[in-house]
Amino acid sequence: MVADFADNLAEELDFRLEAQSMEAWVSHLHASPLGKNIRVPQVHWDFTTERVLTMERVHGIRIDNAAAIRKAGFDGVELVKALLFSVFEGGLRHGLFHGDLHAGNLYVDEAGRIVFFDFGIMGRIDPRTRWLLRELVYALLVKKDHAAAGKIVVLMGAVGTMKPETQAAKDLERFATPLTMQSLGDMSYADIGRQLSALADAYDVKLPRELVLIGKQFLYVERYMKLLAPRWQMMSDPQLTGYFANFMVEVSREHQSDIEV
Repeated sequence: MVADFADNLAEELDFRLEAQSMEAWVSHLHASPLGKNIRVPQVHWDFTTERVLTMERVHGIRIDNAAAIRKAGFDGVELVKALLFSVFEGGLRHGLFHGDLHAGNLYVDEAGRIVFFDFGIMGRIDPRTRWLLRELVYALLVKKDHAAAGKIVVLMGAVGTMKPETQAAKDLERFATPLTMQSLGDMSYADIGRQLSALADAYDVKLPRELVLIGKQFLYVERYMKLLAPRWQMMSDPQLTGYFANFMVEVSREHQSDIEV
């Protein structure tokens, strides 16, 4: 915890690092059509130093002001899709995500795009952990191989209390099966979090800081989903289901190539 605090403090005290993280993050997201509604303030590098970050002035509506967003004619569904995409694409594909998505850091500009502010807290997921997370998703949701999923969690070095593999597989199956039987739009990330917490307690799981941080961002997104698109069914959305399908195909190919090697 002390080391994490020191790392974050060093980055937050050097605004050049924050600006670099911001530009790297948004460049990843703009590579996909789903990133079209995401932007960051332009950095004026000639006037930016270690102690001063100079950016364009942005006017907009706070992301949690649903009434004003609707009055302006902006599509809440598109905004929520952009938020979800920012966490999935940034965190699981590129290993870089905004680590503080409270409403004061998210504004909707005059073009209906979400402007992300304050990149002092950035989540970083190293390549090995990203690979393990993708394998975990593949094992749970595609192969439905709960024994393999349990082994992946152990590989993450997170489990303190070991139990027989058969018991661990059953526990993971009880957690994962409901996720495959309902649309994501019907899920509550808060409920999922509580179930995960109970499972973590049973196995004395100590999750890496970055995984806890990305989980917190999903809770923020759930709040905005209820405010801006309460009737939206995520897995009935062709653009988002296409994105997730392509993501899982990539994971499946990675898995197959590992077997062939």
